[in-house]
Amino acid sequence: MKRRIFITGATGLIGGHLTAALIDDPEMDLHILVRAASDAAAAERIRRVLAFVGREDGLGRLTIHRGDLTQPDLGLGRDAAARLGAAVTDIVHAAADIAFDDRRQSGRSALTNVTGTRRVLQLCSPATRFFHLSTAYVAGLHPHLFAEADLDVGQVFRNDYERSKFEAEQLIRAAFADRPKQLTVLRPSIVLGSSDTARTFQYSSLYAMLGLLRHTAQDAPGARLAFDYDPDATQNYVPVDWLVRWLAHIVRNPDCLGRTYHLVSERPITNREMGRLLGELLGVSFEPRPVPPARLDPVSRRFVRQAAPYLPYLASHPRFDCAARRRLPAGDVDFRPDARFLNAMLVHCLKTNWGRNLDLAR
Repeated sequence: MKRRIFITGATGLIGGHLTAALIDDPEMDLHILVRAASDAAAAERIRRVLAFVGREDGLGRLTIHRGDLTQPDLGLGRDAAARLGAAVTDIVHAAADIAFDDRRQSGRSALTNVTGTRRVLQLCSPATRFFHLSTAYVAGLHPHLFAEADLDVGQVFRNDYERSKFEAEQLIRAAFADRPKQLTVLRPSIVLGSSDTARTFQYSSLYAMLGLLRHTAQDAPGARLAFDYDPDATQNYVPVDWLVRWLAHIVRNPDCLGRTYHLVSERPITNREMGRLLGELLGVSFEPRPVPPARLDPVSRRFVRQAAPYLPYLASHPRFDCAARRRLPAGDVDFRPDARFLNAMLVHCLKTNWGRNLDLAR
């Protein structure tokens, strides 16, 4: 029997690439949830994402459900949601709000990541298999090795995004407590664009920092940025094409079900090395100095203010156990941004004006 797979977040970076990776599988019928004002607008949103990843030809193989993750019955109506829930065999929940600073968006992280997850769980029948895109950063500031079986270890969180993803994972684990083999949890680290071109349509994390640093370098060539960070702390990145190869393999293979996977690099890049690479690329340098903000030089003070949501990630040494991931094909391959990748990032960002020139209806 064909699997009917319902995917949330198909217009996002991970969900869009994963939808494209599964679109030709003869054993799957793909149903996707798209938020839009009309059916035509919903089809156009997913068409543009598929075009970005080179699979516009697959649009006709998708069944599009126009709805809203945060609304009762996913905005589909009670009868339609009930029919969909009875029909699907699998749910891939990839939708998420990834903004770090929830104060600026009136609780959107909790609304999308927690309430949205609760709405999706209501679609499940007793036989539904559930694949949940969480994040390795549910570990928060846990100072020790974070195991795949770990969740609540008393950790402190950097921001509302981490906290909301932690709460969402708690909800899902509680819902599947009596059938754990039907739940698969997928925890990537910080997701970047494709490993060869750095192409993305999601300009957060390192892309946002690259933009801030380039503006700084333009305004103050040769700037030496002094601020409080740990040069030996690490940044954990995974490119979307590597991540989606793992995800597609897990979704396709029954032997992979019922586990939690840390889809991360086991040899992440240090701030020291990243600073060297970014300095060579942009003509700036970095000085790890615990200076009170009021005593920073004007250029450093402006950078610290603009980069505030990201700076907590420059002060920690997250460590993730990867026992399940190592059993995947190429599961022992690790990724660290190098000079070639960062240059490709800059070229892509300049070409797209950090996404402003992209023809994507977000």
